[in-house]
Amino acid sequence: MTPPMHADIAAIARDEKLFDNVAFARRVRVAMAEDNLSLRKLQAVTGVDQASIHRAAVRELPPSIETYLRLIRWLDARDHLLSEDNGNG
Repeated sequence: MTPPMHADIAAIARDEKLFDNVAFARRVRVAMAEDNLSLRKLQAVTGVDQASIHRAAVRELPPSIETYLRLIRWLDARDHLLSEDNGNG
């Protein structure tokens, strides 16, 4: 088998969707609903302003890097605590 050419690798990298903003938005919305968090309460927890949370979670727009990192840190910490509560941690 011949190794892929640079153009083949570039095409793969260019065409592959690296971030699924719809799935991310769904994950944030589900976690907010499960924890009974409003945009205001999530802002207090994460430090992300309500408008940025709304854009990412409700309008399903790609978040800024800072917003993504803060929300994913909250989601990961939440998931970790839930798994500990269920005896999986």
